[in-house]
Amino acid sequence: MRDGRKCGEYIRKKRVERGLTRSELAKKLGVGVYDVDGWEAGFFPPETMVRPLAEALGVREEDLLAGEDGAEPEEVQTPPAEPETPREEEKAEETREAEKTAAEPARPPEPAPAEVPPKPAEKPKKPKKSESYYDEVKKRVADIDWDNPESVLPPAGTDGFTAKEKRIGRRLCMIFIAIVVLFQAGRLVNRLIRGKELTLENYQDYLEISVVATDAVTGGVAVFNPDCYKVKISSKRDAVRDFSIVVEVTFYEPFSGGVDPDEDDLIYRTVYMSKSYFSSGSETFRFDSVVMNMGFEVISVEGRLP
Repeated sequence: MRDGRKCGEYIRKKRVERGLTRSELAKKLGVGVYDVDGWEAGFFPPETMVRPLAEALGVREEDLLAGEDGAEPEEVQTPPAEPETPREEEKAEETREAEKTAAEPARPPEPAPAEVPPKPAEKPKKPKKSESYYDEVKKRVADIDWDNPESVLPPAGTDGFTAKEKRIGRRLCMIFIAIVVLFQAGRLVNRLIRGKELTLENYQDYLEISVVATDAVTGGVAVFNPDCYKVKISSKRDAVRDFSIVVEVTFYEPFSGGVDPDEDDLIYRTVYMSKSYFSSGSETFRFDSVVMNMGFEVISVEGRLP
């Protein structure tokens, strides 16, 4: 009886000597890595893989199944043949009987007795010898048609997974597909909704914001340094519902410091507007001295577009 563990160690040893990894050997034979792991763990390879595996490892089939180099096939011990009985004495006896019969006078023939069929001699039953695994595998390998690839490949559907594992795999795939579909649908809905919302990214397309000096002209004379500004906000299109906005405006006092504006010379004013139905609005800021407009920044804006 062959030793599975010894065969597995032999396979691993020959694979390492040829510089092959488990995955490389599995790819070369067209099987999975778990098949190679099973063979090296002590499970004999199927009969369809004995010859390809032996060729891949560069060994004989007998050595592969025996787990050692130079193994010889097991021979069935047959009992020695029984020596033949010498027939010289029988021939001499027959000769004497013939001579004696010729010398005696002729006698009337006696009725021949009824012949009794001889009882066949019972042959000794030989003990039935159990066929070794090696002989069984060798017999199956000999019956394989190596010129027909379909006879070597495993039947369709025998991919190493049980029916339960396949059902679990199908369910996991369906769950994954459902999650992906829901995620993409959510992104599409969010894009449609965001397209009808007023945001920091699109407010310039729907709102017009300006900061102007209210006393820019007095008595027909242009005023160069105003001290009163108005922040105007209006909708370019239809009115915006549930509207709210926060705008920070920066001013500079040119006569309080040097030529270049300093952080201490800057003045910040914040505009807060919130209406359920907005089309336009404004807010005025007055200062004790002349200031200059340095621009504005929209901090936040919300609203529903028509």
